[in-house]
Amino acid sequence: AWWAVLSSSLREVHKAPEGSNGLTGRPSSQPLAASLPLETARKEDLVLQLSAAIELGNEEEAMRCASLLAQQHTALRIQLKESCYPASQISMKVHVEDASCSASITAQVHTHTTIAALRHQVFQDYGFHPT
Repeated sequence: AWWAVLSSSLREVHKAPEGSNGLTGRPSSQPLAASLPLETARKEDLVLQLSAAIELGNEEEAMRCASLLAQQHTALRIQLKESCYPASQISMKVHVEDASCSASITAQVHTHTTIAALRHQVFQDYGFHPT
């Protein structure tokens, strides 16, 4: 549901006349400042279109979106969705220590678990602060 609201809002932003504030049709008083969020929204929309095109196997649309993002020198982080990984968990032996004690524990983690997520899990479950 949140995606429908977000994409609908993005479409409305794209429909607004260039140089207007989207409310009254009058030119905005801060064109550069106002254009920055719009430019970011356009890039985010392109990224979402790229992701959808790749997921659907639409190579032409994926190339179009990737090309537009590259022309803008857009920095991206590309990561597989969790659904791409096996749902099963693995046991991982972890050694933790702080100034007062140390321990070896066995944690159940997913294959897509990051080091940051593992540190957070150890902190929550055992109280070892992730430093």
